[in-house]
Amino acid sequence: MPKPFDDRADDETQAAVADALGKLASGGAQVEAIEEPPGFTEIKPNAQVIMCAEASNVHRERFAEKKDFYGPKLREFLERGLNMQACEYIRAVEVQRRFRQEVDRVLASFDAILTPATPSPAPAGIESTGDPSFNLPWSLSGHPVISLPCALATSGLPISIQLTGATLEEGRLLTVARWCERIVCFDAMPPTVQP
Repeated sequence: MPKPFDDRADDETQAAVADALGKLASGGAQVEAIEEPPGFTEIKPNAQVIMCAEASNVHRERFAEKKDFYGPKLREFLERGLNMQACEYIRAVEVQRRFRQEVDRVLASFDAILTPATPSPAPAGIESTGDPSFNLPWSLSGHPVISLPCALATSGLPISIQLTGATLEEGRLLTVARWCERIVCFDAMPPTVQP
């Protein structure tokens, strides 16, 4: 697991992921710690640039006609994209390309990269889907990802591991995920959805 994930995950998430890793190792997986790729620190700001630019391009005509239909946060997000300099977007895409290559080099030696899916257990309620920062690297790189629940937090909500696979290797990733799912053998239901 790359260090930034380990450092940012809360204690409960770290314990659940460590338990899942222990089960996978006992089941025959070769588990190794890896260093984050060099471009890891550039992920968040460049992902934001790409998302703003591309979303504003998709919404350009509708936004020009019906700006008031958009909420304040989305309006600000799209305006940032519309006012962005082309060189800023081009630089972000170059960072994306380099990061994708760095991740590909790491994945040349492994079946998957395993990290927590989120820094903490799922949030209660429907106001938020949680902190997406652990998904952001793979959203930027374009690598296939699958999340599998591995434990219930003390809140009764799930904690999940996230498996990232090589570019265009979705079938292989699904095979690895199915194996992990059998070994971790998580079948608990959050109390809020039990029959």
